[in-house]
Amino acid sequence: MKHREWKHWVRSKPWALRWFIYLVLLRPVIDNLYYLKHVSPFLSPLYIVGVLSPLLALSALLRYRNRAVTPTDRIFRLWAAMLLVISAAMLILWGPNLVTLSNVLKFIMPAYLYFFLRLFVRGRHDLEGLIRTFMYSLVIVLGIFFYELFLGPIRITESRGLTRYQGNFGDVFNYGLYISFGLIFLAYRQLGAGRLHLSMKGVVNLGLALGTGLLVLLRINHAATLIVFSGITFVFIYYLTRRNVLPIVFMVFLSALLFQYKGDQLFEENVNPLFEKEFQALSGEVNEEQLFHGRYGRWQYYLDYYTSRDVLSQALSVPLFNPHDPVFLTTGGGSHNDYIRIGMYSGLLGLFLYLLFHWKIFRLRRQLVPGDRFLVISALLMLLLYSITLTPTLYAPLLYMLYAIFAYAVREAAGHGATAGPPTRPKPHA
Repeated sequence: MKHREWKHWVRSKPWALRWFIYLVLLRPVIDNLYYLKHVSPFLSPLYIVGVLSPLLALSALLRYRNRAVTPTDRIFRLWAAMLLVISAAMLILWGPNLVTLSNVLKFIMPAYLYFFLRLFVRGRHDLEGLIRTFMYSLVIVLGIFFYELFLGPIRITESRGLTRYQGNFGDVFNYGLYISFGLIFLAYRQLGAGRLHLSMKGVVNLGLALGTGLLVLLRINHAATLIVFSGITFVFIYYLTRRNVLPIVFMVFLSALLFQYKGDQLFEENVNPLFEKEFQALSGEVNEEQLFHGRYGRWQYYLDYYTSRDVLSQALSVPLFNPHDPVFLTTGGGSHNDYIRIGMYSGLLGLFLYLLFHWKIFRLRRQLVPGDRFLVISALLMLLLYSITLTPTLYAPLLYMLYAIFAYAVREAAGHGATAGPPTRPKPHA
């Protein structure tokens, strides 16, 4: 999709849907105003967006019909219903205070974003429009990063003895998710729709993308993003080498030259410190609780609490049946593991539905063309790896594109990929 087509696509969307395009585009700016919440929550664009997004999504879902309901949708609908019931109960049991409301708005994001995007993404044209929108927003993120790189850091944090560029984002993970999706979408463009190819221009573009990604990785020093970025690269190489080996030979040659020149220094200064504690824990030099930068100890703490609860709590929801315990403990919000967090919040039943949904998405890849398979596999891999040490489903920018990909895959697999343009007519008034 060219820029002119993108502008026409944006104008073609009714305002009930168009707001989401602007939200994806401006999200990096909104996230960089994160600290305005310390002045007043009513001045924070992030809080305003957090309240308006579900209302606008609900408005669109009430206005338009999505008749193409699939078994995959039904599985997600069950999990979404659990999230909404538990969250409504939280507001009642803990009172509608600002802390509880903020948590609830984050916890229910999957429930409304997935079905809104099932309504929004009517075919490949809509997915490509959202991808181009995301890539425009990535330019903003890279602009912030290069400002930090050349003019001075906006904000620096320290982890594992390494400094991290963070901008005005609330978390260094924001940089990570943008460069990870950026690599996925650039690789997807090179793979093409239904064919595998890579021109010399494509090699240059991917070389620039990998070089930029490496530069960001060296400044944010985020172990999870390093693993995700490497994983996406290997998945891309796998799909590419099935038809075209020569560009890969060229890329490997350039990589070998780079590591011959700077490899030892990069590993010594940037990679080894990220995994030093893991190696020490595995060799018995330090306590195993230090694994994953101390997260292993957190996981044990939350799992011990979870297993001490009654059967109903474990099966359906810890916070629902333990309203007098601290919110951070019962919701698993500080667990640094999305599987633990989801299992605590919606119980084993909710975790089962969540995993079953993603298994269904994985199975759908068989009905997609190779380029689309790469897109789905890379998105699933990204979510899987980040979920081990982070809680990615609490980050809206990640869910925007993740669920756009899933919505597209479900529609394509169901045979509705040719349906483009606005949704079906509004529901008649009662």
